[in-house]
Amino acid sequence: MAEISLIDNDERNVAQTLEDACATADQVRIAVAFAKEGGVAGLPALTRVAERGRSVQLLTGIDFHQTDLSVLERFERPPSEARVYLTPDSSATAFHPKLYLAQEEGQAIAIIRIVEPDRGRAAEER
Repeated sequence: MAEISLIDNDERNVAQTLEDACATADQVRIAVAFAKEGGVAGLPALTRVAERGRSVQLLTGIDFHQTDLSVLERFERPPSEARVYLTPDSSATAFHPKLYLAQEEGQAIAIIRIVEPDRGRAAEER
């Protein structure tokens, strides 16, 4: 049975939830608009997943010119991998997902980040 929970950024945030999921994950997949050292894609917990010989797959964009090469380099060795997505016409659209999937023996945690229109970027960045 699926369980759905709301991460409200008050009691708990995306980084904490993903960090807990990484503790036992066999595979983590991430698709984000940009990967920054101080952001969720740069979490030390993700590096620990790779160091345990498990897979971290990172797909990130460069449309906003904010992706840190150092984050990509952490996941360049198998079984992990890092890929960059370039939007063909970034003046018309941008690659801007916020998706996280942590899997372990028969279960998964999926996190989909959505910015609240009335709280804007400040709520998203916490």
